[in-house]
Amino acid sequence: MSAADEWFDREVLPLEKLLMQYLERNWRNPSDLPDFRQEVYVRAYEAALTEIPTNTKQFILVVARNLLIKRAQHERVVPIEAAADIEDLGLALDVPGPDRIVIARRTPAFTGGARPSSAAVQGSCRPAAR
Repeated sequence: MSAADEWFDREVLPLEKLLMQYLERNWRNPSDLPDFRQEVYVRAYEAALTEIPTNTKQFILVVARNLLIKRAQHERVVPIEAAADIEDLGLALDVPGPDRIVIARRTPAFTGGARPSSAAVQGSCRPAAR
């Protein structure tokens, strides 16, 4: 048995409960947790083949934190293919047609509250009651 094997059995495996609690607190999908635990174990063991860490607890939690950060960053990336698929769905875009644009331009809100000219108003209004 190598020094890395002995270190792993003696110092890493007893930290499983702490590791799982850390992962549960910091990740929203519980079905990912066993995979994360295994990935942390693999990374820790591979690092121990080069040099045995002096503070195992801190090392394991840092490896777990870095794994969660990397996974969260990976999940935020949207592949270009997925963005192209949205166009293929044929969903109606929320863009007004030309007729709605013309109507909107004639509204007071679009013109900044400006009122129509007095000549336009005189032809369309009744005389004021006296």
